[in-house]
Amino acid sequence: MINWEYYKKPNSIDKDKAIELITSSIPDLKKRWDIYKSKEYADYSTERNDYIDIGEVARYIVEKAKAKKTNGFTSFFDSVETVLANGDVDTINLLVVGLLEDIQNISSGEKDIDYHKDFDIWLRPKTKEAWEQIIQFWEGEH
Repeated sequence: MINWEYYKKPNSIDKDKAIELITSSIPDLKKRWDIYKSKEYADYSTERNDYIDIGEVARYIVEKAKAKKTNGFTSFFDSVETVLANGDVDTINLLVVGLLEDIQNISSGEKDIDYHKDFDIWLRPKTKEAWEQIIQFWEGEH
């Protein structure tokens, strides 16, 4: 089981800052995110559903991985690492259960992507730990 308290830090990053940091890490992702928000919500700040919304980011990452267009993945996963190192518990949960698990779930249906190893080059220590814990949880190695 994931020990969320391990990740908790004072002066932590909240969900708003985390989403901004992550979606701004790749210019094309930022453009897609802004289009997504404007199509889905009249007022994102009051109507949003973070766990559904973060799936749009996961879909973008899997689409780019499948197309072998991984420019920007280093800065993307660096931003994920920053949030995991400095986020509050709710934000870390969103990134692990929302974003990372979504990336794994979506890519599990792609024959050209092996989520067990294909993202390793970009995963920093905390991200790699969370990534592996998700795999262990779902594949019965806990």
